[in-house]
Amino acid sequence: MITKCRDLLLKTPSIYLFVNPKFDKPIRGYEVISKYAKLCGAKNPSALTCTRLRKHLATLTQLFTMSENDMEQLASFMGHTLGIHRSSYRLPDDIYQTVKISKLLLLMEKGKAGQFKGKSLEEIEINLEEDIMEDDDGHNDEVFGEQKNEINDVIESKGPECSNNEKKGIMDMKAKNKKRVLVPWTENQKKVVKMYFKTHIKQKMPPKKSECEDLILKNPDILKNKNWLKIKVFVQNEYKKVNVGYFEGMYLPTKTRLPPYFIGIIFGYIVYKYKNLKLRRPIRYLAWVAVIGTMFGLILVHLVYTRATSYNPVRSALFNGFARQLWAIAQGCFIILCLSDKNGLMNQVLSLPIFQRLVRLSYSFYLTHLIVIWYFVGSKRSAVFYTNINTIHDFLGDSIFTFIISIFWCLAFESPFVALGQLMSKRKGKPSHASSDMDLILPLKKKKEIM
Repeated sequence: MITKCRDLLLKTPSIYLFVNPKFDKPIRGYEVISKYAKLCGAKNPSALTCTRLRKHLATLTQLFTMSENDMEQLASFMGHTLGIHRSSYRLPDDIYQTVKISKLLLLMEKGKAGQFKGKSLEEIEINLEEDIMEDDDGHNDEVFGEQKNEINDVIESKGPECSNNEKKGIMDMKAKNKKRVLVPWTENQKKVVKMYFKTHIKQKMPPKKSECEDLILKNPDILKNKNWLKIKVFVQNEYKKVNVGYFEGMYLPTKTRLPPYFIGIIFGYIVYKYKNLKLRRPIRYLAWVAVIGTMFGLILVHLVYTRATSYNPVRSALFNGFARQLWAIAQGCFIILCLSDKNGLMNQVLSLPIFQRLVRLSYSFYLTHLIVIWYFVGSKRSAVFYTNINTIHDFLGDSIFTFIISIFWCLAFESPFVALGQLMSKRKGKPSHASSDMDLILPLKKKKEIM
């Protein structure tokens, strides 16, 4: 059609396909688009004609992770093929990979990398709204956001005439006048928020801004001094308090040590009451098998329990509920069996002088071992992969270091009180059965020579 009709419109022949009838030059599409981009009233008409718009659109499609079919339709709409779209207009690979790694580093900084185990970087979503300041105690809010807004308002009202010194002076003045105002939560407020967000607390999921605002609208009188951010922080603190680890919840609390403590008192009373307890040989052998089997069984069960890949609440409850008690009972029976058979091999080994001296260090060893472990763990600056060899190495090193510290601890704190007790018993005319402080250092023969 164009080739047949063009001779009727053109006075002179032209070599161009799209030619202007009034001029010899062809029609250039770029100039047409540029002309009407200016005539349409756009604020920035150059943005409509440059290639940045096409590249920006291609970059957004890459970040939005569009499907193959959607990208092909978009490329056709933009006037090129899918291969040109990928090679020329998409985000460079180095920048795209930088964005991926930055996303992963943000998760590691927040301590949330473990929550996305097994997911690819494209599947991980970061809720930027969750990155907020949290209160120290979880029940009081620090209200100083208004002062910060006032500072920004003052600076913005000055405009470009305000110098850097004036801005700095205003910031310093506001920082000095800023006070921490604690707004405590009432019991009624806590009850309403916990009831409304009980599902969020159970699932350990922070509430959204719209959900917090809906709660404020439903209870305007009760939550009149709380905004959505304070409610969100309160809910986060509530489900974080529930998430107590094994070390804080089971190892450190004193209540977990009470059953073994009372079991030790009971066995101490039995040893004191029945000093000359004698057991028949068959009963003694069966008791030894039961005691040694219980101790080694608990060690093996603990090994299996710590290497479990999945959490089992029943298994955890049984182990933490009975392991310490069974170990204490086995130790008490062990002592009674040694006393009932004083000529036995185990009693002779434990009656050696070296073990008699180590008994004096047992309590000091108990007091100092946790400090040593905390020191070495806290001094590590990188992650440690614990193999069997590494565990044995750390155990031996911590034990020797704790043994040395416990000697000085015993001589500095425990031995003076023991010596004071000996002195008081001598003044009253009663023989002292407590061992001397020299038992820690001097052998028995040298001690007799000094005495």
